[in-house]
Amino acid sequence: MNFLTLDTETFFSDDFTLTKLSTEEYIRDPRFQLHMVGIKQLGEPGHIYNADTLRTDPNVRALIESSAAIAHHAHFDALILSHWFSLRPAFWIDTLSMARLVLPRQKSHALGALAGHYGLEDKKVPYNLFKGLRTLPSEIYREVADGCRHDCFLTETIAFKLLPLVPRDELATIDQTVRMFAEPVLQLDRPRMESFLQAEKRRKALAMLKAGAALGLPPLDPASGLPGLMDYLEHVETRLQSAEMFKTALEALGYSCPTKPSHKLPGVTIPAIAKSDDGMKALLDHPDGDVQALAAARLSVKSTIDETRAERLLAAHGRGPLPVYLSYAAAKTLRFVGGDKSNWQNFRRGGEIRKSIMAPEGHSLVIGDLSQIEYRLLCWVAGQTDKLDALATGRDLYSELATDFYNYPVDKKLPQERGLGKQITLSCGYGSGAGSIQATAASGGYGPPVILDDREALRARDLYRRTHPHVVQFWKWCEHALQVLHAGTATVYRDGLLTVSGGRIALPNGTHLDYTGLRWAGNHEIFPDQEPDGDGPCWWEPSRRGWSRLWGSKLCAEITQALACVVIKQAMVKMGRAGHRCILQIHDELVFFAPDAEADLRLVLLLAVLKTPPVWAPDIPLDAEGIVSKNYSK
Repeated sequence: MNFLTLDTETFFSDDFTLTKLSTEEYIRDPRFQLHMVGIKQLGEPGHIYNADTLRTDPNVRALIESSAAIAHHAHFDALILSHWFSLRPAFWIDTLSMARLVLPRQKSHALGALAGHYGLEDKKVPYNLFKGLRTLPSEIYREVADGCRHDCFLTETIAFKLLPLVPRDELATIDQTVRMFAEPVLQLDRPRMESFLQAEKRRKALAMLKAGAALGLPPLDPASGLPGLMDYLEHVETRLQSAEMFKTALEALGYSCPTKPSHKLPGVTIPAIAKSDDGMKALLDHPDGDVQALAAARLSVKSTIDETRAERLLAAHGRGPLPVYLSYAAAKTLRFVGGDKSNWQNFRRGGEIRKSIMAPEGHSLVIGDLSQIEYRLLCWVAGQTDKLDALATGRDLYSELATDFYNYPVDKKLPQERGLGKQITLSCGYGSGAGSIQATAASGGYGPPVILDDREALRARDLYRRTHPHVVQFWKWCEHALQVLHAGTATVYRDGLLTVSGGRIALPNGTHLDYTGLRWAGNHEIFPDQEPDGDGPCWWEPSRRGWSRLWGSKLCAEITQALACVVIKQAMVKMGRAGHRCILQIHDELVFFAPDAEADLRLVLLLAVLKTPPVWAPDIPLDAEGIVSKNYSK
């Protein structure tokens, strides 16, 4: 296959720019204009082409469509070619995605930053050189064209430095990820989504009225009309700025307020409801819309997350099929992360947003979901074979653990009890303590909310650890691995399943988790302006966002999640090689589409692929479930 490198230069202005618009909004906007595209073949200088050439020249079009196209942030160039010129290269190679995988500690993966990393001459064209110009004067055109050719050279050079370090299957995954965005097929049930959006707005206002009542405010006077309602809602929002009043309103809905340790008062917890707190982030994306509304009001956010998602999908669908933007290997565990201001990874399972997403006319969605993949992998890696044997025979381990906890029989007819069993089974594998167990149970993340006292939460923790001794032992190996990572020495686990060397952990597909820069220190050594927290030194890991704590069971979680990502990506690749392109990936789900008459058979194939153990774990009992549906109803 021929290789060519692409770089596009496009019109932008003060109000029409990627700093204000998403990539999809910018490219599919009627104001979009392509100034030029640079195309460079291996061993040749780059050439500059205009939009008319892309539309009409059969030789240029054939060259692009028969080649493996290299681009930096290929989502951008690929959507331009697809949407405006109906051009689809045979394969996409994205240097941005590869750099995230190979250079995770790099502070920036922008083209200029990567050029500096490899000692190459930086980008040449000043950012503002052609800002606001729809027609480029000849002198500026020549300078922009020279810069475009240079960017092609940089991208090609960087690509061939990265390519030997990227496993072949990962390249196939990157290609499918780019096409999810650049060759969209998903449609939208607009009436359903519009109805949901209006319902969310009503629910948000009603939630604020409930909060007002919980905070002791007098009832709204109906005679005050719409102005009175707006004043009342503003008054409630002001009250919610108080941490105590917010906590009161949240508890009135039946949920506990998330907490965090106080840096100033050792041993004391305080509400975790600042904008940057994980607890507040969870409230903003809570399954209960009333909780979302309270959290949004406290932060003075105009819309809840579900409102914003609905509005963005409606706007995007007005411009065409829905592009799915996923950032490959953007998470520390190399998992996909949502992007382009629309986080598809967080669309609520079974919610109206998912149900409003539709297959194209004459087609059905084919949806497959790995069952309990992280739990199965954790038990397999740790050697907890009794649980694997139970899963292989179809036993309901959630109900069994809940039965042990409650001391009476639990099954699916008792969703609250079974939900707690599910929570303990899944979350305690990563070392959850009593406080975390309490908070998660009260949040209702695994079923109806459950209120546990300190003694019950501690009993839940100890029940998991007693019934999963090999998992606990794996945490201890992970503690040892942290010491090895810090020292830069080497060790292996399970006959080379995991190899620790040079500050990295090699995964069985040839990718790595990077822990270079790990430190053993007290919090005041990492953050000199803070007082010592009294817990003593611990492991600290650097990242582009700063330092974060690391310990054995957390490393266990990261390894397990990375392995789960390997399993799902390898299934994507197998399906792709069979001629079926993935159009959406969310956590442990894969979504394909097929003509209605072929959909059932494609589901059979997908489930067979998902249930096939990887070569590096031939004895793990994988399971999967799936459906064929006109909408994304799973």
